[in-house]
Amino acid sequence: MPQVDIFHMWRWMLSVIVTIYVTVYTVRTLWQYQRWFRSSPRFTVMGHYAVVLLLRARVRKFGGELLKILLLSLILAGVVGLHWVLDV
Repeated sequence: MPQVDIFHMWRWMLSVIVTIYVTVYTVRTLWQYQRWFRSSPRFTVMGHYAVVLLLRARVRKFGGELLKILLLSLILAGVVGLHWVLDV
């Protein structure tokens, strides 16, 4: 009889459920925003303005935050890599 580790099965199942939930929630939210921005000409102009503001955001303003995100991602990748290498 194969040994089943309940923790690994729980972790895998939770990962799948959370991934599906986040995907559905994100798509639903984007769909609602799109419907709202297209509901009237005034909101359409607001939607175009929001897109222009997002495109005008300078990377220099958010460079520090992007650097933090990059460094934390690299640390996470290193920890996961060590987990795979040192797995007993």
